[in-house]
Order: sequence, then structure tokens, then C-alpha cells
Amino acid sequence: MEQQSEIFKLATTVKKPKKDDAYELICKMVNGQELNDYQLAQLLAFFVTAVTITKIKNSFDWCAQAVNKDALKNPAMNYVYVKNGKAYATDGYRIHEIDTALTNGFYTTKGQHIECDQAYPNTSVIMDREFTLPVNNCNQEEIHEIKGKPTKVALLKDTTGKIIYVESRFFKQATATMQQFKMSTIENAEFAPIKITDHAGKVAILMPLNLNG
Repeated sequence: MEQQSEIFKLATTVKKPKKDDAYELICKMVNGQELNDYQLAQLLAFFVTAVTITKIKNSFDWCAQAVNKDALKNPAMNYVYVKNGKAYATDGYRIHEIDTALTNGFYTTKGQHIECDQAYPNTSVIMDREFTLPVNNCNQEEIHEIKGKPTKVALLKDTTGKIIYVESRFFKQATATMQQFKMSTIENAEFAPIKITDHAGKVAILMPLNLNG
């Protein structure tokens, strides 16, 4: 277990190998050759999902990043939801919110109004909580196994010194177009969500990862 942890740490520092090089490493394993820690870290880095930042043209595009494009249990989460001057998008792991002049209803990620008879999740349950404990970015990433897949994780730290882990791609997508953003969390709460805001009115809520669960 300790060796696995070291390999995951090493994978954050090695250069991601090309496809042919990764294939060669896999062939060595298939043929019974034992890989060293560096080679294992290279292979791990190859399979980590790349963080892609979709080109953001406006605040609606930013909000729409959080849409769950494959929501089967609640199809309403496939869309951006507008109510009373606010637009929301959530995939169950994060929420993006912006101010908008759009009329109430559901919108595709392209901004087209669409009919949907499903109820949208009550995001106010989380959005309206008191986020008073400041959080800072550690500017550090680690690779951890999340649901059986190697995943890049961003490290944040609240002002009590507690480390908070969030999925890197969610954090980068939330903050990519933010200027001078601020982060906070809920005091005296275990695995509390992180709230990220900027002066333009964008609000992102990210659920933390429980790496011990």
C-alpha cells in the first residue's frame, strides 16, 4: 500500500508518455517483465483523464459546464435551469450559478429554451448555507484512485490548516475564467462543500472528496 502511494505521488511529476510508449510498457507487463516505480508512474500518468477547459465565450457557457449530460434518474440535470434571475447547472458533484436576464425555464448548453417536465434539484439547500471559513489554494495536485480510476486531485486548505481535496478538473473549470476569486467553506463540518466566488457574480460549489472512504 505504501509503495502504491509513492507511485501515485511520483505520477504527478513524471512526463505523460506517448501512446506508443505506454503500449510498450503494457506489453512488457503482459510478457511478465516487472516494471520499476518510475515506469509504473509513467503508465499511471498516461491513464489519468486530461483536464480540458472548454472555450468559454460568456457566463452562460461557464455555468453550462456543470450540466450532467447523462442524467438518467433526473433528466432535468441535463439542462441549465433559470429561476428568478439566476441560472443554475449541476451534475450532483458541483453547482455553477450566475445572474441572468433569461426567462424562467430550462435551457440546453447552447442556450436554447426547451420544455422539461421534471423537477430541478433544490440547489438552495447548499447554496444558502453559511460559508464563513476562508479557504486557500495550495497550488498542488496529487493523483488518487477515485472509483477505480486514477484521478488528478487539487489540494485546498482552510484557515484551520485542514486539507480539502476536490477533483482538479472541476476546480480548474470553475476558476478558469474567474478573476481574483475567493473560496470558503462551512465551519465545523466534515467534508463540507467549497464555495468559490468572483466579482463578476459567478458562484461555484464543489463537493470535497473523501479519500479515506
